[in-house]
Amino acid sequence: MKALFAEDHLQSGNDYCHAAMVLQQNDRAARLLAAEAEDRFLTNIGRPQRFATQFTADGNGPWKLKPVDPVVTDNFRRLMDTPSLADAKNQEADLNKGR
Repeated sequence: MKALFAEDHLQSGNDYCHAAMVLQQNDRAARLLAAEAEDRFLTNIGRPQRFATQFTADGNGPWKLKPVDPVVTDNFRRLMDTPSLADAKNQEADLNKGR
């Protein structure tokens, strides 16, 4: 976005609005993506995830939140823009509604 701005490629109000949204959301998206990638890696090697982002369902069975490391706090999860453990458990319940 900065390069587009420097090269005068932003012309309209919409261009500037979209550029601002990308710049504003970029850091947050990076933190969330990093947390999700770490959780995926940890669960794939048989360790508990840290950020409560990974779920699994066996066949037609219910969705389950994969094991979560109890040492990681919701404060740290919030810093990584991931759900609290309670929110992740609520998401698990929501995924199973109507199953």
